[in-house]
Amino acid sequence: MKKTLLVGVIISLLLMVGCSSSQRYVANKQPESKEEYVHVIDHEKVARVSLANYYSPSAVRTIWVNPPQKRVKKSELEKSK
Repeated sequence: MKKTLLVGVIISLLLMVGCSSSQRYVANKQPESKEEYVHVIDHEKVARVSLANYYSPSAVRTIWVNPPQKRVKKSELEKSK
C-alpha cells in the first residue's frame, strides 16, 4: 500500500515537473525592432466570417466577445488615418 502510494506520488511529481518546464515564453518576447505596435480589430477577418455565416447552409449567428485583432506598427496606423 505504501509502495503504491509512493510510486503514484513520484509519477505525479514527474508529470508536473515535465509540464511546467515544457512551456514556451513567447508571450513575453519583445519585438526585435524599436518600433511600437498597437492591436487593432481585424476587420478583414470579421468580414470573412460574416460572409461565411451568410452563405452557410445552417443558421449561424456570430457574437464577438473578443473580436479578432492584429498587430500593426503605430507608424502604419497613423499613415492610414
